[in-house]
Formats: sequence, C-alpha cells, structure tokens
Amino acid sequence: MIDAEVLMTRRQLDDATVDVEVFGVWVPRRGDNLRCTVEVVAAYGAELTVELLQKGMDQVGDGAPFSPTTTLVFSGVGRQTAEWSGLMEVVRFRLSLARSDTLSEGLRGWVVFRFQEPVWFESVRS
Repeated sequence: MIDAEVLMTRRQLDDATVDVEVFGVWVPRRGDNLRCTVEVVAAYGAELTVELLQKGMDQVGDGAPFSPTTTLVFSGVGRQTAEWSGLMEVVRFRLSLARSDTLSEGLRGWVVFRFQEPVWFESVRS
C-alpha cells in the first residue's frame, strides 16, 4: 500500500489556474538533525517544491526557511532525500505546486507524492 497524497493547482472562477502553497503542521524536533525522503509517484504539468521551515517555540508566524540549498524540487517522478542539521525547536514543511507553462489554459497540474518516515538523530560531540 502506498500512503500518498494528491496536490493540484487551483482553478479560479475565470477558469485560470493558479499555483498552490500548502503548509504542514508544526512538529517539535525529536533530535538535532532530520533526514527526510520525499517521493513523487506521478505528476502531470506541475513542479513540486518541498521546503523545511523552522522557528523557536516563542516565535510567531510562518517560520523561516532552513536553507535554500536543501530545498527539494521535482519536475517529474522520482525520489529525493535531504538532511537538515542544527534545527530549531519546531519544524514544518511548505509544499509549493507550480503549474507548468506548457499546459493548455484551464488545465490543472497535479502531483501524487508521499513522505517516507523521517529519521531524527543527535549530533555527535567530542
């Protein structure tokens, strides 16, 4: 069984399609570091970007991106793994789905994706 989710671009009242941005829930960190794998199982006319956001427990707002160098970008099917070190107190993912310019007007782009079980681990200090 594949536990996957579908994410689609939106269609507005004038039939124009627009990009979508979805935020995950805030999760308390379970270690200094996080290793996560994301897999796009199927895709049509869209590019998926997965970004890790973080913040301290006393901070408000959407959080700050961890680093642009560990952003995962999918323009088709495939699997990517990223590792983030030295995380703040809470983290969450931001998923952005951008519609491809090659799609005909009115068509929606979509992806079917899943997150593998994340791995949390501590840094080794000597």
